[in-house]
Amino acid sequence: MNIRVLVGILIGVGVLLLAFGVYLVVRTTSNVPGTTANNANTVNAASTPNDIQTITFDARNGGWRSIGNGPFTVSASGIIDYGGEKATPDNSPRMGDKTAPLAGVPFGVLIGRVGNGKPIKVGSFYRFDTTETVYLAINDSDYSDNSGSYTITIKK
Repeated sequence: MNIRVLVGILIGVGVLLLAFGVYLVVRTTSNVPGTTANNANTVNAASTPNDIQTITFDARNGGWRSIGNGPFTVSASGIIDYGGEKATPDNSPRMGDKTAPLAGVPFGVLIGRVGNGKPIKVGSFYRFDTTETVYLAINDSDYSDNSGSYTITIKK
């Protein structure tokens, strides 16, 4: 086989692989709009072709917010400020008291519930094995002095 033909074939294959890679990147990122909370009880999420949703969970919006019907996994990251103290989805320096939705769990952590069930700690990762509506909240009793947000990823 002529060396020029071989080089031409290799260049052609390389161009095709590059074009396919660009196609995949554009396909998975072009339909992911920003997300916003409609109100204290509902969150609109951006959906991707792989059933992954990402929402921004603002620490100033109090109360329970529906994130849809399971089953799915929830992962969370970020840092919020609640009344001058920092929290992650998993922990904070101050334990929640009876004024918090989930007493005995640190203030500022991510909590959830299924339907009207009892609150549970969600933290940075939790698997909801249910077909009922799942709600999330930040474990706090005064949301007016909060700032920051958690990034929540929901994967079906």
